[in-house]
Amino acid sequence: HCITDPDYASELPQRAYDPDQAKSLLKQAGFDNSQAITLYTSDAAPGMQASATLIANQAKKIGVNIELLVVPPDSYYSGPNFKKTQMGSSDWGQHTLESQFGQGYARGAYWNEPDWTSDEFDKWVSKARTTFDGPKRREYYVEAQKVLWNEGAYIIWGFRDLLDAASAKVKNIVPSTQRNLGYYR
Repeated sequence: HCITDPDYASELPQRAYDPDQAKSLLKQAGFDNSQAITLYTSDAAPGMQASATLIANQAKKIGVNIELLVVPPDSYYSGPNFKKTQMGSSDWGQHTLESQFGQGYARGAYWNEPDWTSDEFDKWVSKARTTFDGPKRREYYVEAQKVLWNEGAYIIWGFRDLLDAASAKVKNIVPSTQRNLGYYR
């Protein structure tokens, strides 16, 4: 998601690092930690491989073995393993919620990498997309984000900074908080 999108649910709390709770949840779910998990990653975008390494190291502390499958950036999103691994890295940059939800979380969307679906999520997104009233639309998007927060398949570890720069000779560049050089316009 995009933390600068006006509909971003900044009121949802960030989860604290709690390895004991993680162990408890895995045990409760019947997770077999004798099996290694493959995490498909690359340096296709800044921080992807480093964050995958961080996740693997943190998982190791709770007895989960994550092995990194590092592939070249030029074949990461088109390679034979994309969307076919147990776990993968992704970089969504600063997409708007509408863009992110439509391309990455919607039922049947090509970029829905974990193939996660939720009728409740779909309901809230559909309501938001058909609502012209800004505060009401935000309310629906917040409800959709609550579903993601509670049930979603993504681990959102952070948001990277984007930096725009242009020569004074370049005219009409409008600063943007969403993607480089205001790409959403």
